[in-house]
Amino acid sequence: MLQRKRQDTNSLAGRCAADFAAQIRRRGIAYTSPGIVRLGRPELDGVSATVRSPSGASYLVDVDWTEVVDLGLLIVSCTCPYAARALCKHIWAVILMIDEKGIASRVPGNERIDVVLEDEMEEELEKRTPLSSPDPRPAASTPPARAARPPSWEDQLGDLARRSGTYGGSPFPRPGRGIARPAEIWFAIHPGHSTRHRDLVLQFLQREARKSGGLGVLKPLRVSEPTVRGWEPSPERDALDRLLGLDPERGTSYDPRFGTWPCGSALIRPPLVRETLRLLSSIDRLCVFQPEKKGEDPVPLSFDDGEAWRFELVAAAGEPDDRSRKEWTVEGMLVRGDERVPVTEPEIFLPPCLFVREGRVALLQVDDTESRWAEWFRAGHRLQVPPQMVPAFLERIHRIPSVPFLHLPDDSEWTQTSGEPRPRMVIDRPMRSGPRRFPPADFDAEIKFDYAVGGSGFAEIG
Repeated sequence: MLQRKRQDTNSLAGRCAADFAAQIRRRGIAYTSPGIVRLGRPELDGVSATVRSPSGASYLVDVDWTEVVDLGLLIVSCTCPYAARALCKHIWAVILMIDEKGIASRVPGNERIDVVLEDEMEEELEKRTPLSSPDPRPAASTPPARAARPPSWEDQLGDLARRSGTYGGSPFPRPGRGIARPAEIWFAIHPGHSTRHRDLVLQFLQREARKSGGLGVLKPLRVSEPTVRGWEPSPERDALDRLLGLDPERGTSYDPRFGTWPCGSALIRPPLVRETLRLLSSIDRLCVFQPEKKGEDPVPLSFDDGEAWRFELVAAAGEPDDRSRKEWTVEGMLVRGDERVPVTEPEIFLPPCLFVREGRVALLQVDDTESRWAEWFRAGHRLQVPPQMVPAFLERIHRIPSVPFLHLPDDSEWTQTSGEPRPRMVIDRPMRSGPRRFPPADFDAEIKFDYAVGGSGFAEIG
């Protein structure tokens, strides 16, 4: 007995198959042959692909899963004429390839997903409420199905040009499908991704103009460099153009190849952090990525363009009557010149490059060891040193490698000393690994530092 093959409900295709017509799914399967679907590099919020049709035309497909958790929506788009009015076979082929390449594990959850075209997203948001906070009101009656939207003249002209071979097989750009400039473009510091990568990660966000007036909610923006360069010149466009051209691996060089595929974020390496923050704050488009505040207007950050802050330790003595019995309290501080800020004050702390405090983003310069010390103090810890243990404490902290600089109390009977470093080179004799007729291997050399008599450390005054 023949049985109908069922979709795996754990796959992305199985979770959203109900939204695709059976005929579209059958045609999409034919596009999964090798070389037809080319997936781009998966991003944190989605993936892009190109699909080559038998006629030679290539279509760009975007799959965005940022709204899966809150709204149960998979946002998709395709540059083919059919996708202007309905889900197409190219989108289904890309979904199948996402499963085949193991990318579906990036899509949160395992429940059924509704697939919605990007052009219809605004209307869909107005009908829905987030899954995390269901509407207690009774469900409204199902609205009648909308009539199919006829293709626009741009679609028709593009299709004619492709058929005649006069446009290189690429679709004409259509307003509203990855080419129209949003009303506002924002660049959000992503705390989670920045912490994971230990570099600044900026998420691209957009606000679109509503038909009823005003601006919509912040939504992810995925664009490519060629698309951005088709927009009217503006400070936001120029900033986005710069970030899209960054080398995703090194993050410090520009190359046109890196902006070819649509992406929704940029990783900024330390050499370019200051320039980037200065640029984005100057156009009031820098904010913090806060998905829990979805629906609220973004708050622009200002930029502290001064010297980078360092993390250091500051010891303070208590105030007992007997000066010799003062207990020391050691806390972590952010220090810049004479300025001191407790390391617990910043709302967002992203070593090694920046922190956010009171609506301002400032540069941070710390190494990995200092970062670990800073995180320990940010957790609410502090060091309490009894007066009789101060000598032992100073000796112990002096022997810890790479300890942050320690500021002693102003009225302390202790002072820091530092001997003059004297470098020396130690050269090891190479070992012969072959016959004598071959020359010996390279010499190994190591540079070490000795210190003058007295060395570095802490000395008691008097």
